[in-house]
Amino acid sequence: MDRGGWPWVPAVIAALPACDPDALGRAAGLRVWTRLAEWTEPAPGPPPGNEAVRPEEARSRLAELLGGGAEPRPQQADYAAAVAAAFAPRDQPDQPQAVLAEAGTGVGKTLGYIAPASLWAEKNRGAVWISTYTRNLQTQIAAELDRLYPDPELKQRRVVVRKGAKISSVC
Repeated sequence: MDRGGWPWVPAVIAALPACDPDALGRAAGLRVWTRLAEWTEPAPGPPPGNEAVRPEEARSRLAELLGGGAEPRPQQADYAAAVAAAFAPRDQPDQPQAVLAEAGTGVGKTLGYIAPASLWAEKNRGAVWISTYTRNLQTQIAAELDRLYPDPELKQRRVVVRKGAKISSVC
C-alpha cells in the first residue's frame, strides 16, 4: 500500500505492533487464513421429486388435518382436490405449474391448500412456499400448521414464517 502511494499508510503502520518483515516472509499478511478452523460444506441435496398429489389424496389429508369431529364441508374438500392439480408434474420443464382457485369466505381455503401442499412436500422431499399479502393471513396459516405439526419442536424445524417479506413457507 505504501508503494502504491496510499496516503493513510503511515497512520496504519504506526498503529500496528512492530514486526520483522523478513521473518514473516513476503506474503505474511495473507496467512491470516491459516488460523481459521477448517470447514466443509455439504453438497446441495438432491432436487425434489416429481410425484403428483392426486385429488383423493388431498381430500384424505384434509380429513386427517380436520380430525373426526369436524363439520363436513364438501366445498373445502372440493377446493383441496382442485388445488392438488398445482402439484402435478409439469407439462413443460421450464414453465411453472399454477392453479388459480377461488372460494368464498368460510370455505376453509387455508387448510384446503395446506393439505395438498404438505403432501407434495412429504412425497417429494421438497419445500412449498405459500405467499400471502397480509400478516393476518400469515398468522392464520401458522396457526393451521399446528394441525400438521402438533409438536412445536418439529414445527419449528419444518415451518418458516417470513413476515417482512410477507411469505410463509411449509417445508
